[in-house]
Amino acid sequence: MTDNKMIIPDKFPVINLATANMVFPHVISQVFLRGQAGEAILKEALEDKHPCVFTTMSKLDVRNIPDRLYDIGVVADLEVVPEDFSVLLRGLYRVKVLSWERSIASNDEEGYWIAKVKRMEDRSEEFFIEKGKELVVHPDSRLFFKAVFSELKKFLEKFVEASGKDDAGAIGAILDNFENYDLSKKFAMDQLIWALLSVIPDATAADKQAVLISNGIFERIVAVSKLLVENIAIIQGGDAFSDALQKKIAADKSKSDNTTGNAGGGPAKNSDNFIQGAHPEVAEKYKKFLEIKQFMSEDAIRSIMDSLKRLKSVGRSRGEASGAEWTVFMTHVDFMLDTPWHQKTEEEADMNKVERVLDAEHYGLNFAKIPILRYLAAKRLNPKGRGDNLLFVGPPGVGKTSLANSIAGALGRKLVRLSLGGVRDEAEIRGHRKTYIGALAGQIMQEMRRAGVKNPVFVLDELDKITTDFRGDPSAALLEVLDPEQNHSFRDHYLDAPYDLSRVLFIATANTTSEIRPALLDRLEPITLPGYTTYEKMQIAKRFLIPKAILNVGLTEHNINLCWLNDEPDETLLSIIKGYTKESGVRNLERRIRTICRSLAQEYLKDKENFKSPVLTQDYLVKVFGQPKYSEERANKTEIGEVIGLAWTPFGGDILRVQSKLYNYQKFSVLQTGMQGKVMIEAGQVALSLLRDVLEKVGEADTMNNKFIHIHVPEGAIEKDGPSAGITTFCSLYSAARKKVARPYIAMTGEVTLTGMVTRIGGVKEKVIAAESAGIKEVIMPETNKRDLDEVPRSAKDKIKFHFVNNIDQVLDIVFEKTNPA
Repeated sequence: MTDNKMIIPDKFPVINLATANMVFPHVISQVFLRGQAGEAILKEALEDKHPCVFTTMSKLDVRNIPDRLYDIGVVADLEVVPEDFSVLLRGLYRVKVLSWERSIASNDEEGYWIAKVKRMEDRSEEFFIEKGKELVVHPDSRLFFKAVFSELKKFLEKFVEASGKDDAGAIGAILDNFENYDLSKKFAMDQLIWALLSVIPDATAADKQAVLISNGIFERIVAVSKLLVENIAIIQGGDAFSDALQKKIAADKSKSDNTTGNAGGGPAKNSDNFIQGAHPEVAEKYKKFLEIKQFMSEDAIRSIMDSLKRLKSVGRSRGEASGAEWTVFMTHVDFMLDTPWHQKTEEEADMNKVERVLDAEHYGLNFAKIPILRYLAAKRLNPKGRGDNLLFVGPPGVGKTSLANSIAGALGRKLVRLSLGGVRDEAEIRGHRKTYIGALAGQIMQEMRRAGVKNPVFVLDELDKITTDFRGDPSAALLEVLDPEQNHSFRDHYLDAPYDLSRVLFIATANTTSEIRPALLDRLEPITLPGYTTYEKMQIAKRFLIPKAILNVGLTEHNINLCWLNDEPDETLLSIIKGYTKESGVRNLERRIRTICRSLAQEYLKDKENFKSPVLTQDYLVKVFGQPKYSEERANKTEIGEVIGLAWTPFGGDILRVQSKLYNYQKFSVLQTGMQGKVMIEAGQVALSLLRDVLEKVGEADTMNNKFIHIHVPEGAIEKDGPSAGITTFCSLYSAARKKVARPYIAMTGEVTLTGMVTRIGGVKEKVIAAESAGIKEVIMPETNKRDLDEVPRSAKDKIKFHFVNNIDQVLDIVFEKTNPA
């Protein structure tokens, strides 16, 4: 506790522990707070409002709160664990509730309960005497307690022997530390008993609550000893059964291999020891387990058997299949049984058919399809071969997710999808321990369970949208999922056993690789989907988007058709693409087409009898969408000091205007505006230095003297950065300094050095597509990028004249052709 916390002496927020994961005095327990009440308490704890809370259990046969809560519990010190969004509860002392109240208005379900309590003390016993501020054992009682704790130690030794040293867990640790307890003091006795009670495996909530209520140390010692003896009996019986079971399975296996083909052997005809003593529901789960056991790893077998044994113990002690503890372990068993340990789907072997399906469902994207088909062919030849997983990178709306869906359909595999946008908790990937309150498997294993097979196509959407906070880094957990050297033994905390993910075809999607952790990106094979040309957008609209919109809006059912201008949709689609969309993908284009269909549906319902589909002219588009928002005229720039560059963004390519002006001033000064990033600002400084050299060569060196130079990139709300605007910035400054006007419909991209060399840049494909969409007729780019044109769609290259340059003089000759006298 921190000194600045103020403890309320008799009122505390209530934490309903619900299951047997109880809190005891002098014991630290980790708890995950769930639900609105838990989140409210946690939020206030983070604000240091609550140093302590009242912890209690629930009665199984009562529905309403607070009636279902036990009125005897433990006040605990609360400490938040930021790493996994849990709290540590350090038990302080037992209390009895005097009254209950709500933290806010009683009818508000978002509040939590507050308990007014009174501290409980053990009754005065002749076993102890006061010594200072402590209770110590009376001299006459020393031999008695020595014998009592000697017997308790023997029980601990038997428990460890029956369990095995490696499986004894916390009880083994207590035994190792037994001699360190000063059992001449009552406080140390309490510490030992409460610690034991908190870790006895098969003690029910009712058992623990009975011990918590008792007001004498000797009563608690007797109760804990009894629980240990019961556990030892369960473990010994389980081991005897396990030995017999292994022999039985081996015998059944040899008999069934030549008859039924069930290599794992079915359940024994005669009920064995485990089934005889188990609840019918547990026995049924156990039989299902035997059917799939042969496909499970040793760790998985151990994990599910631990839960089955616990269920057998709980069912026997209560005589009924109910309660929070029963639910926790039954849920775990069900999950383990439903997990696909061996099921798989047969994959389509004909790669020609796979290629035909991809071509039929996706127009264009040839540069993406080629590496995809090569990857799938290698996987088909050697399914066990390890290699990088696919990563589709591109702006929104280019078909990353739908392409992954088509791959699954073409291969005949099951498809599962997980959206990673906003995932910030590592446990969402790797799961929680099964013993935590509200524990669940991670999203990876939940989706595998939903798929029902070991070899689905697993789409990890929005990989670049993962966030990180105090609950951990989900991308770190994904390293094991996507690493081909590790994912054959991926371990989810909830399963507590390795699971083979090597047969899964993982396909991730992202808008950009810059936001992906480098170590994670190293496990992926990026395939870029740069966007579509105008021609490709028109083909996609005619083949996919228009039929889909007509069907979805319901026009087909009423025989309503779209009437195109001149009976051909190309002119209308071109007007929509050029005037109402500005994107690399087709998502907004699909929205526009859907809006037209909805407009027709509205007109039809107004007058069904006289309805006639209007011709989709430019006037009709204005009626539906308003005036065009974009125009090719934006590429026609003839002002002094303004030139057009090409830029890459996470949402595709775009044109980038750079404007410069020179003003007379008292001294030389530079201002760069328009949300320019650090790299772009440095490019401007290089361009200024290079401009001085160029002006000196033509005898105009004094042009820069006593000048205030303003370099501006419009659309100032959008952040811009990158080195490829080097020649654009230089040409803008050159235009302003020499009062020359750049030629219209020409754009450029390239980095420039102090010596005037034009160097290589990236994103050629996206930039050329953006230039074609904006009506650019000529593009200047570095000579070293000439080979990158092979990746640009032919429909875009055919409309543009390309100039490949090595130095800034070549750029000036093209941009300021002899139409501008020196």
